[in-house]
Amino acid sequence: MDPPRRTLGGPPRACGVTAGGGINSVTWLVEQDGHRYVAKHIAPEGLDALACGCQIAAELADAGLRTGRPVRAWFGDLVFAEARLALLERVPGRPLDRRTAEDQQAMATTLAQVHRLGQPEPGPGTRRPAKPLGVER
Repeated sequence: MDPPRRTLGGPPRACGVTAGGGINSVTWLVEQDGHRYVAKHIAPEGLDALACGCQIAAELADAGLRTGRPVRAWFGDLVFAEARLALLERVPGRPLDRRTAEDQQAMATTLAQVHRLGQPEPGPGTRRPAKPLGVER
């Protein structure tokens, strides 16, 4: 069974907005009908990367990883291209601190899970190199 997908039919009626920071973006916290989101706005040259990142986040969320799943606009796209804006479900919790061993472990565990989810299943079209790359036999 596919996870439920939320689609916003228009602008939030009641919106609590707090300016925040993002990686290569400007972000705001948005609330509507008891749900929390992050609105992410990028520079014009970042539109392709935003669209790609949203597609990957949606696929990883479908595979079971806890992500800021993009919310489809009323017209069906993950990114509102004209505004260079994406609306993402807010992941609860606190920002990770790369200076602590505990948070570094959490980052490494998540990255390993992303790599596992991104690996193709072995099958007829999958082949392994005869020898490891960069190693002489």
